[in-house]
This record gives sequence, structure tokens and C-alpha cells, in this order.
Amino acid sequence: MRKRALSPVILALALPFLAASPAQALDARTWVSSTGDDANPCSRTAPCRTFNAAIAAVAAGGEVNCLDAGNFGSGGPGAQVTITKSITISCEAGTAGIGATLNQASILVNASATDVVTLRGLDIDGQAVGNLGIYVEFARAVHVEKCTIRNFRFALFRRAYLPSHFFR
Repeated sequence: MRKRALSPVILALALPFLAASPAQALDARTWVSSTGDDANPCSRTAPCRTFNAAIAAVAAGGEVNCLDAGNFGSGGPGAQVTITKSITISCEAGTAGIGATLNQASILVNASATDVVTLRGLDIDGQAVGNLGIYVEFARAVHVEKCTIRNFRFALFRRAYLPSHFFR
């Protein structure tokens, strides 16, 4: 009799330790810095190093900001900044660079038909080896404000497929 009563008590005490931890909520605003680290939580006091890490940590409809000037691309040939949700990247505080990628766009926007992407204050430099600055695969709208897009081999901004309401 005593063994039967002990088992539910042990189970009840162990259950909190066996439960899965809740998923972390994404932040409404994330930060990048030239001295940041992608292992950081992308907060203002512990910023990320690249836009891709900050984009992954920001909620849809959120904003990625720059603390200082730097190259916030993912680094290395073929590593592009990829945007798959509604966000704003706003870096008017200093020069936010995104370098060239070989055989790919420096920024790929492949969001849903309801997503609006705003890119503000970016310096996208193809360094004479990049093919495309911004490639919009899909989005409701993409706003490019106060950005410099230069030194690319081919089209600086290319639209592959966009819904008709993109052009309103």
C-alpha cells in the first residue's frame, strides 16, 4: 500500500523537471554592432554581429537597428542577408555596410504576400564582384530609403516575381 502512494508523489515532484521549457519570445527590436557577437541575444547591451542573427531574433513587424558603423553582412562569399518576414532595418546612426556575395544578391527578400520590408540607411557595395544588390523574390512591398547601392555587375534591384499590388 505504501508503494502505491509513493509513486504518484514522486511523479508529481518530478513533473516540473520533466516539462519542456517554454519557447523564447522574439523581441520587437534587435541591435547589431561591429563589436557584437551572434551568440548574444541581440539586445542593445549585448548586440549581434550580423543582420541575419538580428533578423532571426526579431519578431515579425519589428526593427533591427545599428549601434555603430560596420559591415553587418554575414561575411564570406555566398553569404547573403535573408529577410523572410515583415521587418525594418534602420541604420541611420552610421554607415551600415553589406558587402558583396558571389553569384547571389547581397540582400534577398523572400517574405509572404502580406509582409512589408523597409531598408533604411544601408550601404550595399558590390565591390565590382557582386551580381545583385537587392533581390525581391516575394513581398507585399519593399521600401528602400536613404540607401546606397553601388558597384554591382548587373541589376542593382531585381524583381523576380511580385504580386500585382506591389506596384501600387
